[in-house]
Amino acid sequence: MPPYSYVPDSVADFKRLAEVLRAILCERKVEDVLNRIAQTLDLFIPSHDVVLWEKQGELLTPVIARGIDAPIMHNLKLRIGVGLTGLTALICRPICSNDAHLDPRARTIPDTENTPEAMFCAPLVAGDELLGVLTIYRCGDDREFSQREVDLASTFADLAAIAIDNAHAHSETERRARTDELTGIANRREFRERLLAEIAASRRHGHPLSLLMLDLDGFKQINDTCGHDRGDQVLKSFTSLLKTRTRQDDVVARLGGDEFVFLLPHIAFNDALSFAHRLDGVIAEHSAELGCG
Repeated sequence: MPPYSYVPDSVADFKRLAEVLRAILCERKVEDVLNRIAQTLDLFIPSHDVVLWEKQGELLTPVIARGIDAPIMHNLKLRIGVGLTGLTALICRPICSNDAHLDPRARTIPDTENTPEAMFCAPLVAGDELLGVLTIYRCGDDREFSQREVDLASTFADLAAIAIDNAHAHSETERRARTDELTGIANRREFRERLLAEIAASRRHGHPLSLLMLDLDGFKQINDTCGHDRGDQVLKSFTSLLKTRTRQDDVVARLGGDEFVFLLPHIAFNDALSFAHRLDGVIAEHSAELGCG
């Protein structure tokens, strides 16, 4: 159970909060969830800055920063256990300090004004996993967070953590559905969708589009002679080689078995043909690495 529980003042207040939280829980993309959380906090808890920190190893990195110091906050990395935000991550409990500028546990953020400041920090925890920390900053004479605001922000952080965890799970499911499990590149489904999108863009804007089909000569013999584990390693090595020749907008996909495809937006036939000849040469140079030897 959350350490605090927020009780809305009125039915209208409750409905408003419920609608916003429902919208957050329905978001599928992690970035959309984070942005919706920050926007919602602006509605219910006035502040000068709101930062959502993501746990990355022993560091906290800002993924969303809104407010007067947002440009500075975006470039920060905090060590877990250091400062009020880092301490919140360490103990996994909310911390409210209405005189953070005098709090010995706090740390001054470089290049920000040294003014009276209040801070509220809440861990974002889903299950037993710390996802990050929500930090709200408020400056000036009216900086103090009321108990009501603390209760709301704490409950909100718990719900936000669930929404973020759901979005992460959904993103991972989507990634796996569009990625070839063995090689990590696009699978047949992802390729078809990208192909249709690129064809539509090519027709709309009149730019060229080329497609290359590739397979590995003698791949069945590698599987039969050296075993499927060796065959899998050859496919991985071949994929790594192909990826070194891709531009940012290119799509390289595995259609199945030893069949691969290159989708080349903005590349005309003659240029694609030249690219195919160069690629064939590169593959020939690395043929020994791709064989059984």
